Amino acid sequence: MKKNLTFEERDEFNRKPFAEQIITFLASDSEISPIVIDGAWGTGKSEFCLKLINLINDQTDQKFRAIYFDAFSEDYFSQPLISLLSVLYRNWPNERFKEELSKHAGRILKATLKTGANILIDKFYGDSAKIVGTFSQELSGDETFSTLFQERSTLEDTMQKVVQLIDEKTQEQELILFIDELDRCRPDYTIQLFETIKHFQSLPKFKIIFVANMEQVISSVGHMYGISKESATTYLNKFFKIITRLPPHVFSSETTEKSQFTSVEYFHVLSEKCSSQIMLDIINQIPFKSLIDELIQSFNFSLRDVERFFMYLKIQLPLVKSFNSLDAGYQLITVFIIFSISRNAPWIYSISKNNESLGSISPDLQIRNVKHSGISLMHQVHQCLFSDSPELPNYFFNGWIEPLSSRQNFFIKTLSNLRNFVMLR
Repeated sequence: MKKNLTFEERDEFNRKPFAEQIITFLASDSEISPIVIDGAWGTGKSEFCLKLINLINDQTDQKFRAIYFDAFSEDYFSQPLISLLSVLYRNWPNERFKEELSKHAGRILKATLKTGANILIDKFYGDSAKIVGTFSQELSGDETFSTLFQERSTLEDTMQKVVQLIDEKTQEQELILFIDELDRCRPDYTIQLFETIKHFQSLPKFKIIFVANMEQVISSVGHMYGISKESATTYLNKFFKIITRLPPHVFSSETTEKSQFTSVEYFHVLSEKCSSQIMLDIINQIPFKSLIDELIQSFNFSLRDVERFFMYLKIQLPLVKSFNSLDAGYQLITVFIIFSISRNAPWIYSISKNNESLGSISPDLQIRNVKHSGISLMHQVHQCLFSDSPELPNYFFNGWIEPLSSRQNFFIKTLSNLRNFVMLR
């Protein structure tokens, strides 16, 4: 993902107003850090985070410096403090600050990770040969375990000097550290990272924002400690001051009313960019558009889920023989099948040639989380698969109703063909 993304480049979900609210929040004198921006997987958290960072750095007259830290890319290393300091080192322009930070970080690393520390030099300093020399000196010598123990005893003093150094520099320009991908980290690393952040919570000009799926973080911590979800939540809440949630809806720039479900809007955005003619033929017809909108909302699809479903449509629709010449009812059934395969519905491999097994899909066509007027297309697909009623619209089957057995056999045959082409997640 590009790190120079901006809301001007693309803002399909109109999230810039939310980003501006966060900036206003950060500019207050209140003690608000650490903050969590909570969002489910696939809702665009990382992209929003990068856009917010660039918005802060471009539009706050250098009052703030926003920095990005990818926690998941660092969790192979058991010292999150060193990883955090390396991010500050790489992103802070003041050479004196870098020199002081390098000296203190070297002492910390020497006290905590003498063995194997040299492998971190390149990661920590990159091509800064001069600073590498300083760092190497901190690690030189053949200290005994006794000496290392003495070094370890001074760790707290060194840490205090790091905190003071950052406090001094943030008086000149406030620092906002965004910590992303926390929900993908090892549980033990997550806890170590939280414990590390506690050292900086008292700094008024150093604000920390976590971007994570907190449900997953809570689950990981609960599993690690063998505690309930409630206990894990209570434990984690002691690390945060504010939890805000990435808006699940698109907001109009002229009104505060929710205008559309974000994932539905995202499907429309993907559709507008699509060049596949078979996809365009489907997307531009109201029945298919309505069915897709209902399915996405009913199953609370994330943005990532929508991308996956869209990709399945592009790949699998051409595999359906003479799709464009099928009656609309069969086309709608096909779209439902592809949607179900994309979300790995539990019944996709259990449906057999025996029509009696079709009953397992009926709950997936029950309406939920959807506000609509008129007739539900999910209900119509349900009728296509389970009803002999003549209430189905005539145009679904070209003016006359196909026998129920024919409709069910079409479902089973199409599912059997398409489920052989499943993408890895």
